[in-house]
Amino acid sequence: MSSLILTTAFGYESWQADLFLRSIPDSFSGDIVVFCDRKIALSSVAGHCKVVTAESHPQFFQKKLNLNSSNNSRYLFYKNYLDQLQSPPEEILLCDLRDVVFQENPFHGLGDGLLHVAAEPIGLAECDTNSTWFSRIYGKEKLLEYGKHPVICSGTTFGRTEAISHYLEWMVKETMEFGPRHDVVPSKMIMDQAMHIMYCALHPGKICVETCESGVVATLAHHKSFLINTQGQLINQKGKPYSIVHQYDRFRPLRCLVKDVYGFKDQFDLEHTTRHFFSTSISSKLRKSLKAVYNVMTGMRR
Repeated sequence: MSSLILTTAFGYESWQADLFLRSIPDSFSGDIVVFCDRKIALSSVAGHCKVVTAESHPQFFQKKLNLNSSNNSRYLFYKNYLDQLQSPPEEILLCDLRDVVFQENPFHGLGDGLLHVAAEPIGLAECDTNSTWFSRIYGKEKLLEYGKHPVICSGTTFGRTEAISHYLEWMVKETMEFGPRHDVVPSKMIMDQAMHIMYCALHPGKICVETCESGVVATLAHHKSFLINTQGQLINQKGKPYSIVHQYDRFRPLRCLVKDVYGFKDQFDLEHTTRHFFSTSISSKLRKSLKAVYNVMTGMRR
């Protein structure tokens, strides 16, 4: 079955894509397309990865709005790309790049026709950031109506091509409607999160919500603790490793562990002192225990 990962790296350097690409599992045999604002050199581990820019592929970057945020523009670019493919893939993942790593093939066992989305362990009305975005786009009455709906993160969305196409049609339509008021120079607003939550609220029969408790996607920003197995993989409460880990970089100890698992050290790596401490200053028995169950409290966030 043909698979495709679509992501963006606007404003990023090459090294910021390296950990994402390094984590791609060997079992993934599809294509990866990275939309960038300029050409970047990708790691040699990404043999099936292609960088597209407005200079190299202007046909994919056409848009009718002068949007200020790449978070919002990317849906137009993704739709352009899929519309112009002669042979579309059978399954697609739309995801962030800088704060995402893979532990398993995200498409493994994907047999339904639903859009798979990732829930965070917090309600819309409980999250100041998401509720502000949502109310600015859809109004306070809609926020009251959907306030108990969980925050659904727009950073990882995947499914069969039909489900992704329906989703992109809706996201582009909403972007065209609200973009002229909310994301044009000189103002800037990240609209995609609000629109993503609204899509999920309005199309419950078309989505499968992946939760951190039992799903295959970990969206970590609002979590207080994590479970990690002896291989250094984050696992859900059923003991199964997540296929996708998102927002791991919000927690310094977790960021150190993820980098160690993938043998990654970038040119701006400030975590080496922490890793050195763990490798030299504590016993091997304690290190194994820490990797088996690694609880990270909110007070340890950067």
